[in-house]
Amino acid sequence: VAELGLTGAVQFMGFRDDRLAILPSFDCFVLTSSLEGIPRCLMEAMAAGVCITAFDIPGVDRLIEHEQTGLLAEFNNTDLLRQQWLRLYDDAKLKQQLAAAGKQYVYKHFSAEAMASAYNALYMDIITRS
Repeated sequence: VAELGLTGAVQFMGFRDDRLAILPSFDCFVLTSSLEGIPRCLMEAMAAGVCITAFDIPGVDRLIEHEQTGLLAEFNNTDLLRQQWLRLYDDAKLKQQLAAAGKQYVYKHFSAEAMASAYNALYMDIITRS
């Protein structure tokens, strides 16, 4: 951050109890993990309407489709990840489109309503087979 001259624009905030309240104020959410399940933090950011950039790793790929619901970079390719941030910085329309698509995707597939519907379908399938 210092090397890029972004000290005043980027904050590393650590653990926060109020993350759901502050997520909507983010310009972008970046995940640089090397190992994840399906990251809840990405779901929360997407549900808050925040555009995602992340390394393309298993788990993340369940939420982010490159250039559809966010932007991905090959794992450990920090130059490409930086380029993705610059794309979002330079293209507010793209950032807005990706954020809206991401929000729609996470609500459609991972909301409490979606999960309840999936469980209901599973139970009905089990009952009708008996």
